[in-house]
Amino acid sequence: MIWSTVSFRFALILSILSWASAVEFSMCEIGKGNECDNLKKDLSGHTLKCEKAANIYRCMQMVKNGEVDVVGVSDTDLYPAGKFLNLKPFLREVLDNDQTYRYKAVFLIKDGSSITNLDSLKDKKSCHTGAGKTTGWTVPVSNLQKLQKIKIKTCYDTVANVADFFAESCAPGAMSPKFNPFTTNRPAVCGLCTDCSTTSSFAGYNGALKCLLDDKGGDIAFVSHRELGKEGSLSLLCPDGSVKNQSEYESCNWATRPSDVFVTSPEMENGKLTEITKALKDNADKIKKHLDTFKDSKNFKETSENYKTIMGDGFFNTFEYYHTCKDDLRWCTVSDEEMKKCSDLKLAFAAKRATNKLKCVKGTDARDCIRKVTDKKADFVVLDGGIIVDAKNDDKCKITPGISETHITEKNAQEASYYAVAVVKKDSKLKFPHLKGAKSCHTGYGKTSGWKVPVGLLIEKNEIKNDNIAKNVGAYFSKSCVPGALDAKNNPNHGNPASLCALCPNDGKECSASKKNKYYGYTGAFRCLAEDTGEVAFVKHTTVLESTDGKGKEEWEKDLKSEDYELLCSDGSRESVQNWLTCHLAKVPAHAMVFNDDQVAKRMYSVFSYLDLGSSETKDLLFSSSDGKNLLFKESAIGLSYISEPQKFIPHTYQDILENFSSNEKICSAASSTLYNTYTLLLLAFIVFLKQIF
Repeated sequence: MIWSTVSFRFALILSILSWASAVEFSMCEIGKGNECDNLKKDLSGHTLKCEKAANIYRCMQMVKNGEVDVVGVSDTDLYPAGKFLNLKPFLREVLDNDQTYRYKAVFLIKDGSSITNLDSLKDKKSCHTGAGKTTGWTVPVSNLQKLQKIKIKTCYDTVANVADFFAESCAPGAMSPKFNPFTTNRPAVCGLCTDCSTTSSFAGYNGALKCLLDDKGGDIAFVSHRELGKEGSLSLLCPDGSVKNQSEYESCNWATRPSDVFVTSPEMENGKLTEITKALKDNADKIKKHLDTFKDSKNFKETSENYKTIMGDGFFNTFEYYHTCKDDLRWCTVSDEEMKKCSDLKLAFAAKRATNKLKCVKGTDARDCIRKVTDKKADFVVLDGGIIVDAKNDDKCKITPGISETHITEKNAQEASYYAVAVVKKDSKLKFPHLKGAKSCHTGYGKTSGWKVPVGLLIEKNEIKNDNIAKNVGAYFSKSCVPGALDAKNNPNHGNPASLCALCPNDGKECSASKKNKYYGYTGAFRCLAEDTGEVAFVKHTTVLESTDGKGKEEWEKDLKSEDYELLCSDGSRESVQNWLTCHLAKVPAHAMVFNDDQVAKRMYSVFSYLDLGSSETKDLLFSSSDGKNLLFKESAIGLSYISEPQKFIPHTYQDILENFSSNEKICSAASSTLYNTYTLLLLAFIVFLKQIF
């Protein structure tokens, strides 16, 4: 009996201790993965809640906002996590080498070299593991630029700066579109290698050593400390300009690349953080098993160091002194959702060393952003082709198309254009242009595919008169959903008919050009048709294909089949939705970024190119939208192209369609006039006030 009582008390104590050490916490997980969920099942004694986010940058912001407790970040993502969000590292990954770093970057020179200090590097021959590589490129370039040894010729073009500093180099990949977007790189950056591709024998650590040791090769190679000892007749060049033996790399290296870390909000309560830290440390093997970020970890080490200390000066410099432009790149957005996505891109651009100067500016709508760009309160905004034409017709608007979306067109080619189409259900009897009395679904008032192209063509075909377009469209179609048609900016005299919003949700009361209106935008207009609210939808050539045959994300798209819809051709015939190349209403310019400065456009295109526009990760970042549809860029876009001849960007055929509208809208002049009138009234009031006093 006594023994039984003792056993019970002992078990009770163990249970209490176990309960006391258990912690409930949340972790962020990217996309549709199940890493966190798998860890949750394997994490005995603790309660882990997994929160989903579209990307690591949204995860970090969720931690900042207190929505999630912790997230694991890579060595490069630690930079924006610390610099812009002030997130607090609390647990460092310990790798198999029992160190909290991956490698140290070193400069190798030949024994007896004429390189005896940093000044003697000028006009020597350099061997790099590859353009953009950490050890072989960003470490030497950034640190030598910080030391003002490499002079800044172009703040966003490190290849040009290197070409001016070294007499000749081997930098595999330097001629690729990522590093040579304008095809202006000098051949000298690849002069030391017979093959300058990223897959050549001159690429990587072995390639850089090969370049250095070749009889006609380089004078210096930039590699990892792990390559030391392979050749005995080499020495190290140190950041202070001294030369040391290879064995002294601990005191003679240019950067240390750290291991990955867990971060949390600086507002995290210390007691809870201590419990989370212990839980993660005690389950290091399970974290390695389930979380890809920490797949190379051995265990974890607590840290109270800030992000700069963990990164170390040399590695930190690769983010601060790689692209050295001082001016901000201000992106004007038109909604809270776009601001969120822009914030994601700001962090991503910094982590990938594309730029740490992106700023997000909020505008009320596209017209407000045009005015902000004109007044240099923002640098660029992404616009629909129709509003670009409206702005170009106003001499007060100072904008120029600089970068265009590209879309898949004929035979999988990429073009800076897309096709406006009219879609009906297969059993419909409608044919273009005979649509009088039909119920119509539009992307939005004034939009290219959803309004200007179909209405402009109906005017051309004498189906609608152009003397009072909104009123005549309202009389032509029996009912419509034209998001934004009754907004004050589009209907200042309250003359637009209510029938333009009659098909919109809530008996036409929700007619806003925003995500509140489920029939807004390309997908919304198609939904209006798919739900049998309307009979014809005016959208773009990819819209139906993106929402049908299992490709749509929403519940209403789940059972839709592309074969149930057809396109109305401009000649009166009909085709399947796959035949948009021969059956469309018009070929129109893709959405484009407009700028107030050509040099800013070039700089921004270099930023995008450095992200590698061909990679799936970059495409996901730019062209997917987790908080809505078509935020900043269209989701159907597959790339970006630099507009070298802005005056030719808008096709004449498209301009001809727009001329049917005879728009007198003055986007910038009206604002200037309003501002002038405001100042005039204030001045007159002040004069009257002075007269009363004196």
